[in-house]
Amino acid sequence: MSSLPTDYHATVLKTLRQIIAYLTSTLALFPTSPVAAPRPLRQSIRGSLSHLLTCAEGIYALRLAQGFRDEAVLADVVARLADGPGGGGGSSGEETDWSIVSDEEWEAEALELRDLGECWVLLLGEFTKRVGWYRWSMVR
Repeated sequence: MSSLPTDYHATVLKTLRQIIAYLTSTLALFPTSPVAAPRPLRQSIRGSLSHLLTCAEGIYALRLAQGFRDEAVLADVVARLADGPGGGGGSSGEETDWSIVSDEEWEAEALELRDLGECWVLLLGEFTKRVGWYRWSMVR
């Protein structure tokens, strides 16, 4: 089912860079102001960023345990990233319809998501600079 390339570390590196790029571009467009986020679009806006944050968590776990190759988890992250928001399952328990929440609630949620997204970009970015990354880079 998963046609994962044989080069595990190169795939992790590529996926890591994709997530950073997608998160960065999504955050640049992510509206935190209720005026800039029309109610009908709020659910999909939030879903898009939440999806990328889920992928970031997955690749973080793989990078953290770099000595332990987990092809199944990597295949899942790659598939999730390819599927896009809403492609492969539900959210983490909460089923809030963000298209109908109050403007104040939206603004608070959006600011929190933006902060979280920016933290993940910094954290994942550090992975690409760390000493020891040379093992991964040389595989390319």
